[in-house]
Amino acid sequence: MRTIPTLACAAALALAAPAQATIPDDACFVLATAPAAQGAVARMTLRFGRMTPRDRATGSPYRYGALAVVMAPRLQGLADGVHGKPLTQTLFCRADTMVCQASEGEARARVAAPSPDELVLTTQDLPVADYGESDLASNLAHPPGARVEFRLRRAAPADCRSL
Repeated sequence: MRTIPTLACAAALALAAPAQATIPDDACFVLATAPAAQGAVARMTLRFGRMTPRDRATGSPYRYGALAVVMAPRLQGLADGVHGKPLTQTLFCRADTMVCQASEGEARARVAAPSPDELVLTTQDLPVADYGESDLASNLAHPPGARVEFRLRRAAPADCRSL
């Protein structure tokens, strides 16, 4: 008779546990909030592209993300003299581990998806730069090596095209 309550309890816990998150396919996210003490970023977008048919066929665990930021006139943005300037980074993210590698350098970030409409980007070192002619560069962490977290919310694709 004790197996019924035990099974009911186990079923309730299974239903309450969140489904394993994955990096979304073809989605745009924009900065929702940044901690005031670490608010070096004024605006941020993170766009994950569509999986290609080849990626689907081969079961590729990677998603490609285009990160774009405008640094605020404080903290790292002020220290680097890049506030108000658009800076970017390309991320190669594993959908299974939610860990992203920067295309430039050895920097890493972790992405969590508390809900389908929300992402949390956490890093201790993630450079962003104008990889064109100006050579402007900064880091999302202030100072680099300090843990920083950014909450992003899902947005319309057009919101990721303009920064």
